[in-house]
Amino acid sequence: MNKRLVGVLIAFVLATIVNARTIFTPDGTLLYRSTGDTFTSVAAAMREHFPGMPYHSHIAFDSEVDGSVTFKLLTNEPLLIFIEDARPTEEQRLDIHELIESFDYEDYLYGWELAFDLKMYGIELGLGDLYVLSALGPPSSYAERTSAAGSLSLISYRQYGLVLTFLNGRLTEVLEVR
Repeated sequence: MNKRLVGVLIAFVLATIVNARTIFTPDGTLLYRSTGDTFTSVAAAMREHFPGMPYHSHIAFDSEVDGSVTFKLLTNEPLLIFIEDARPTEEQRLDIHELIESFDYEDYLYGWELAFDLKMYGIELGLGDLYVLSALGPPSSYAERTSAAGSLSLISYRQYGLVLTFLNGRLTEVLEVR
């Protein structure tokens, strides 16, 4: 198992038991500060401030700051920043940029995480083809066929090693072709 995957799995387990004390927007606006929030409250913050928004989280392993950034799914657009420590809010606010910058979007696109997010969240949420096209840009190839059952689209991103299947505009399958 690769080292990064092990780190992400450990971080996921820790995220379910570690308290997220402070939640900021990318511009430094304080949304929430507490000493007893659980992972469920992080999900609640997303539902409250970005209802229906698909997202993925990045835990900053390479940073001195104990925190994570939640991004709009498939993008490097930050939505919320979670910082876990007891320092004053003003000091935490100074770490926001570092946490955001710790996310390597190219690594995300060309690594295993893009395919994972599409399979895990994209299919579950029924991401639309227009959302995916706007997030990932023009595909390598695009084919569409319409029948009595509806519209079937195959969108290929050779650079990411992915072929995506959409039925009536909703993601239904992700094929890795690396």
